[in-house]
Amino acid sequence: RLARIVSDGEAEPVGSDRALRYNVRLVAGTSRRLLNLCKAGHFREDLYYRLNVLPIYVPPLRERSEDIAPLAQHVLTRFAAETGRPAERLSGAALTLLRSHPFAENLRELESLLYRAVLLAEGPELEPRDFPMVAARQGDRHGVLTLVSAGGASSAPVHIDDPTLAQRETTRRDVSVDRFVTQDGEVAPLAAVERDLVAFALSHYGFRMSRVARALGIGRSTLYRKLREYGLDEGLESDAA
Repeated sequence: RLARIVSDGEAEPVGSDRALRYNVRLVAGTSRRLLNLCKAGHFREDLYYRLNVLPIYVPPLRERSEDIAPLAQHVLTRFAAETGRPAERLSGAALTLLRSHPFAENLRELESLLYRAVLLAEGPELEPRDFPMVAARQGDRHGVLTLVSAGGASSAPVHIDDPTLAQRETTRRDVSVDRFVTQDGEVAPLAAVERDLVAFALSHYGFRMSRVARALGIGRSTLYRKLREYGLDEGLESDAA
């Protein structure tokens, strides 16, 4: 049917006894080598040549580091608006760190790194210390310890929107209501924070369960178990895509 629409511009809808004309522009994308699949008999060769009119090859993100800056800023702006966090931009050092990272999952991996950084951001500008996972994936154990230890330590609960840790040693501020802090000033239980994250992922990915599970780094069975635990499974089928 797809081949007929592409070649003839018409097809018979299910339940209809006559063909309908379609005036559409078809844009298809794939990460597979379709020509090799055709040779192996796993993809229709006639459909391949109908689709392969104006091929555009997009290299993986790790091969086009010049695209990381605009992509990261676009994603960062969206996440900051959605979460209400203060992060607005990347510092030069943070951008250099991301450009040196060999992304394996392209935009999905970049989104995951930025989302974590936005949630834990202490100010409007993200620094290299906000991306310890990048150094970890590059095998730089010393770099990870340096980034983590650069944040210092505090003997008392602190608010996520307070100034830098260096300033916190001499400045005391009242703790206000935050998504990670309860009304009595205590850190929220992990389950409550996790429930909010799962609910946000469901909305962000349009309830596409496979995509939600990949983004959260868990299996689909684990995702459905958490949905049941947090009462988020109402109206969802276990075999949803």
